[in-house]
Amino acid sequence: MKYDLFISHASDDKVDLVLPLVDYLQRFDIKIWYDTHEIKLGDNLRRKIDEGLSQSRYAVVILSPNFLKKEWPQKELDALVSREDGKENIILPILHNITYEDIKKYSPLLSSKLMVSTKQGIDFVAREILNVVSTKEFDYKKRVVIGISGSSCSGKSWLAKKIKESRPNSVCLFDLDNYYKNPDFVSNIEYRHDNPDAVDFNKALEDFVLLINGHEVKIPQYDFETHEVNGYKVCTPAPITIIEGLFVFSNPSLLEKMNLKIWVEAYDSLRYERRISRDTKERGRDLYEVMNRYAKEVQPGYEKYIMPNIK
Repeated sequence: MKYDLFISHASDDKVDLVLPLVDYLQRFDIKIWYDTHEIKLGDNLRRKIDEGLSQSRYAVVILSPNFLKKEWPQKELDALVSREDGKENIILPILHNITYEDIKKYSPLLSSKLMVSTKQGIDFVAREILNVVSTKEFDYKKRVVIGISGSSCSGKSWLAKKIKESRPNSVCLFDLDNYYKNPDFVSNIEYRHDNPDAVDFNKALEDFVLLINGHEVKIPQYDFETHEVNGYKVCTPAPITIIEGLFVFSNPSLLEKMNLKIWVEAYDSLRYERRISRDTKERGRDLYEVMNRYAKEVQPGYEKYIMPNIK
C-alpha cells in the first residue's frame, strides 16, 4: 500500500480538525492521503480519490454534521464500506461535534464500530489512530531528547514550558524534580533537596526510558509545600522530549540519552530575588526561613553539586 491512512472529511472541518490531526500524525512517519496534499490543479478529482481509497491501509472518517450534509464524503464512505465487506477493518470513525446516537440513526452498521470523539482532544484521537495504524515499534532514535538544567530559579522550568507552548503537539515535558525521595530520607542528608542523592534516579530513569521508547508513563506530582507526592500525571510521548531539573546532568545514564544539553544561567542576585518571591508567595514559606535556607542549603548545594555539571 502506498499510504497508511486516507482521511475522509467535509471541507468545513479541515482547518479546525483535519490539518492539526495530519500535522500530529506525520511527525510519526505516517503516510497520509488527504485532498489538500494530493490533489493538484488540473487533476481528475474522482481518479485521485479512487487512488487514495484503494492504496490506503486504513481510512479515518470524520463524522460530523458537515460530513452528513455533503454528498462527496458519503460517497467515499460508501466505497470504504464496500471495500470492507466484512473481511477487514479499514474504517476508523471519529466523532466531531456529533453524538453516537446521531450516527446510530444515520447508519446502524457504522455505529457498530468503536469510535472516539474529538471532545477528548486531538492528541487523544491521534494516539488512538497511531495505536491502530503504526506497524513499527517506536523508534526512539528518531526522537530528540533535550536536557535543561541550571541553578534554582535560573529560569529552566520557564524555558521548558515556553518550548512546549510553541509546539504543544511535538513536545513532552519530564520534570525530574518530581522524583524526590521520601521526606524522612531527604531531611537527613546534606543540603536536603539541593543534593542529587535526594532524587530517586532509579525510578526516574525507569519512567524516562519508557517515555522515550513511545510509552505513556504516570509521573508523580511532588508537592513542594508538603514534600509529598500528591498524585500522578500521565505523560504522553512526543517527537521532542525535554527532561528538566536541578540534577538532570548529574546522572550518566540520563546524560547518554540526551541529544542536546541546555544550561540556563542567571545572576546570583536575580536567582535570590526569584527564590524569595516564589517560596513566600507560591509555597507559603516564611521570609526568614527562605533566606536562611538559601544561605545554608541552596547556594552551597549549587556550588558543590550543580556547578560542576557546567561543561
